[in-house]
Amino acid sequence: MPEYSIRESKRAKHVSLHMSARDGLVLVAPHGFDHSQIPNILKRKQSWIENAYRRIEQQGNTIKPKPVDSLPERIFLQAVNEEFLLEYKPLATHWVEAAENGNNTILVSGAINKHTLCKTVLQKWVNYKAKKYLIPWLKKVSEEIDLPFSRSTIRNQRLRWGSCSKQKNISINQKLLFFPEHLVRYIFIHELCHTVHLNHSVAFWAFVGQKEPNFKQLRKETRTAWKYIPDWSND
Repeated sequence: MPEYSIRESKRAKHVSLHMSARDGLVLVAPHGFDHSQIPNILKRKQSWIENAYRRIEQQGNTIKPKPVDSLPERIFLQAVNEEFLLEYKPLATHWVEAAENGNNTILVSGAINKHTLCKTVLQKWVNYKAKKYLIPWLKKVSEEIDLPFSRSTIRNQRLRWGSCSKQKNISINQKLLFFPEHLVRYIFIHELCHTVHLNHSVAFWAFVGQKEPNFKQLRKETRTAWKYIPDWSND
């Protein structure tokens, strides 16, 4: 999904999209708008968004990137199609906490000027979501392809999407929540196949092909999957 910001307007009757070199992509929405609809709106307007970016580039302008140390305004968990807006509330404390505040909003409160601490708290929130969604999902895929495993854990890894041990214990990267659904399923199948072949031999890939015939294309997609992961989740 493209980067965007949201502006609510009392006069707006429906969602409209605006693009400029100064502000980037802006969604103007009525007050009380259901933000869970945004991913579908952006998907329908993808052609318009691409053309708008192209026009700005042709005019010799560029969209100003956000500062590297900036905190996110929203979190989109693409794997489960959930989006959350973030609100930041400063308090005279040395700690930071994050809590869902209803209506798909996360309230981050405390010493919010400490960006590293804020990002750590948000990463812990993603870990919580990963345990909620990814572990049951892995179990479901395991049953579908008849490849049982011993136990599963969620980690915040930098270089691996998952791993499988000799004891058939599977570790899943919490960042998979930012991936498209089909890539998450493929990674699950890949790791589950390691319960039979604990290597990347010809026999292993043949076995993967039995469980997922389109594995070659999916494997290729995983090589560039880092593009789905927001910078703040890697700090």
